[in-house]
Amino acid sequence: MIEESAIVRHSDDDQVVFQIIQTGACDACSIREQCYRDDGVVSVPRDHVSGVGAGRLGSSESVKLRIRNTSVLGLTAVVYGVPLVAFFAGLLFGYYVLFPEAGETLQPLGAFATAAGMLAAAGFGIHRFDRRVAGSVRYEVERR
Repeated sequence: MIEESAIVRHSDDDQVVFQIIQTGACDACSIREQCYRDDGVVSVPRDHVSGVGAGRLGSSESVKLRIRNTSVLGLTAVVYGVPLVAFFAGLLFGYYVLFPEAGETLQPLGAFATAAGMLAAAGFGIHRFDRRVAGSVRYEVERR
């Protein structure tokens, strides 16, 4: 579970806007700037926020924000493992199944083209997966 310190900037019936002031697990991450590009401002739908007193959050209130249902290792396996496996599977499939009789020059080129196509398909699949999972992230709030 990822935990961060935040301040409530705005709260209404539809959403809660947090300002991340101190990141927890993100300090060691080399791509942390991708998560909070807007100066640490995170807008969360109201129904994705739970915890002690989550229904009565006021502006400028200091909270501890936990991102639930998030496995960093699982996400890393999806982001890096799936494309790697797809690329090597494309190489082997292209080399031994699609282009076994293509000749010395065309066989590796065909295998590489197949691998590139599989890599692109894996990237598209990961993008679709990310869109679907992004809406299911839940936040737990604890007042400080």
